Amino acid sequence: MKLFIILIVLLISNVASFAQVDSLLQGKFIVVLDVQECYTSENKVDSSAIEINAINALIKKSDTAQIIYITSVHKLLVLSFKGITIDTADNQNLDKRLYQVSNHAFVKEEGNAFLDKEFLTYLESKGAREIIIVGLLAEECVSKTLVGGLELGFEMYVVPDAIIGKSDRSKLKTIKNLSKKGVKVLNL
Repeated sequence: MKLFIILIVLLISNVASFAQVDSLLQGKFIVVLDVQECYTSENKVDSSAIEINAINALIKKSDTAQIIYITSVHKLLVLSFKGITIDTADNQNLDKRLYQVSNHAFVKEEGNAFLDKEFLTYLESKGAREIIIVGLLAEECVSKTLVGGLELGFEMYVVPDAIIGKSDRSKLKTIKNLSKKGVKVLNL
């Protein structure tokens, strides 16, 4: 009988916990940043599987219309006998482990995703005000995008479990600094 009561209590607390996560995500856009094969394959980022699972859990609990994928493209300076040209590296394939539930996708050329006019116009057209950034790298593009969003007046959120960093220590330090700047931390 005691075991039965314990199981009921655990079940109720888990349901309440899931409802709380759902309400925390309500109305927020989730931006999945730079989770590309070229960055996560071949153990280039040691813990990427853990964070990708966390990102997928967020995606499952969110409105698919509010999921946005952003990939980065790198400009290359090409020197040849014909002269100097600028090309881009084709590295935009999202990691195959990542749930892809919408076609809302943008390509950024700089660390701060908000510098992409199409992305910014899309968010404004949808009336987005609250944005959760997940992906990689905490110390670089994630940080630059979070600060860029704050500067534009968006309410910015980060989920530490869904952010890939150079190291856990570096990631936590970066998140702490972002929190001081006004980024809200969601521990789901």
